[in-house]
Amino acid sequence: MPSTWSNWALTIFAAIGAVFALVTLERLREEISETKKAAEAATRSADADTLAMQLSNRGFAHIGDWGNISISDEQSNVMYSISNRGKTPIHVEGGFMRLQFQMEPITNPEHPAFAEGEFALNPTKFLIDPALEWTQPIPSQRIGPFAKAPDMLRPLMSFPPMTPLGVRLWKLGINVKVFLTGEIVYRDSFFPGTKRHRKYFAIKTGRNQGGWYKNEAGRNDEDDDES
Repeated sequence: MPSTWSNWALTIFAAIGAVFALVTLERLREEISETKKAAEAATRSADADTLAMQLSNRGFAHIGDWGNISISDEQSNVMYSISNRGKTPIHVEGGFMRLQFQMEPITNPEHPAFAEGEFALNPTKFLIDPALEWTQPIPSQRIGPFAKAPDMLRPLMSFPPMTPLGVRLWKLGINVKVFLTGEIVYRDSFFPGTKRHRKYFAIKTGRNQGGWYKNEAGRNDEDDDES
């Protein structure tokens, strides 16, 4: 009988030990889970703090200070500037600027262009091909915080000339429509922790319009390069 009691006691103690082990293991799992959650929350908080720091301190590319377009028989020129509106330098890797011309046929016989003789015979000759366009690259450059490039001077972007007909019409004061579109690809000082950025611009003007205006049909915003 004593041996039976002893066996029962051992069994009971073993069961209690197993239950205790299971409870301990479950508590350990809960602690590990809570620790993991706390670590993930800390990581998210740190990432959010890092992102906030980067956004408040990174550089932002801006293109503007557009000069009136100059059109001659040799070339078409546009002055502009790329500036950095941020606290840290940016590096412009490249981009492009596209120049386009458009105009409608002139049908008013009193328009001075009709004095050109050959034009008066066929007014449709006043239509410049809408596909008339040229694209030039934007050079790479480093721009310091709150600065323009390069050296506070506006660079000159030169394009091939319009067709001889287009130049003549421009000189006659005909309202040829001019469109400039493009993008700047750049990275901020926190790259590669941040992505490359693309700054888009789209502006338009015309003969005797006295300046450039935002082209609502194009993009004038910025996004990150996902490629």
